[in-house]
Amino acid sequence: MPSCARSFIHSFVPSSTAPEPFKLFKRNRVILFEGQLTGWKDSTTRKTTPSYVLFLFNDLLLITKPKKKSKAEQCKLLVAIHMRHLQLVDEGGDVFALSSTEQQRNSSLKPATYHFYAKDMKDQWMHRIQSLIHGYAKDKSM
Repeated sequence: MPSCARSFIHSFVPSSTAPEPFKLFKRNRVILFEGQLTGWKDSTTRKTTPSYVLFLFNDLLLITKPKKKSKAEQCKLLVAIHMRHLQLVDEGGDVFALSSTEQQRNSSLKPATYHFYAKDMKDQWMHRIQSLIHGYAKDKSM
């Protein structure tokens, strides 16, 4: 686990793009998977950044970025997407994309698509996310 990930839960630093009110801690919320991935925002940019840290909960995906110039290793929350609104796209090779079907509340930013290069981890990420998305779609149709 990236050191940023270890300290994230204890030193949660929301950003201006986080939906308000945002409560990370909920009774039934369980963290299922986390990891540090190389990625880029929007398909037009295609410029990779050193890393993003993703946290996959049973109902939520957090896309964060390690904070620079932080004495304690912390992550800055970029986007919080509920499974009901999460879109997952297989872009071939070792790349997958994540985006939200809903505009973030209290955000002047347009919804973004985040592309991740996940060599040797793509299948794990996609399987876990897809299972959660299908679970929410199934619950919604009942």
